Amino acid sequence: MRSFLPLAALCLFASPAAAQISNPGVTADQMPQPADGPPPSVADSSTTGTMTMRYALENHTHASKARKGRVLVPANGTTTVTFGVPFVTGAPLCSVTAETTAGDAATVNAQIDGPTTTSGLSIRITRTQQSIVALIGLTVLSVPTQIATYAHYICVEP
Repeated sequence: MRSFLPLAALCLFASPAAAQISNPGVTADQMPQPADGPPPSVADSSTTGTMTMRYALENHTHASKARKGRVLVPANGTTTVTFGVPFVTGAPLCSVTAETTAGDAATVNAQIDGPTTTSGLSIRITRTQQSIVALIGLTVLSVPTQIATYAHYICVEP
């Protein structure tokens, strides 16, 4: 009578782990190892890596070259933003935009108030209202009641 091994037993012998163990020509120092440091930052241009005996783990991340957000600027018109992670290569290049409600008749100006630093920036919002005085043809700018306004900022590595 013939004896047959169960299919599961055959699969065990055919597994890659079993093949690696049975291959005496490959040693541990010849196998790529996981990276032992964080991945490099995102770069402006790509490069081919040179560490052929390292591999990156599936859930790794790259540091961002930008900090961005939406902040509520209070009615006094100024606020300070502190980056969660400071820039390391110098003060970033930043842009700020004000968010207004639909139909808002005021002209809203958003600006960076003072120099940016590696750790943050200050934002100033001013609102003006344009009125035309019909009798004498003058345009008058008045300062309406200041209200809290959202500002969007984006800062990128220099």
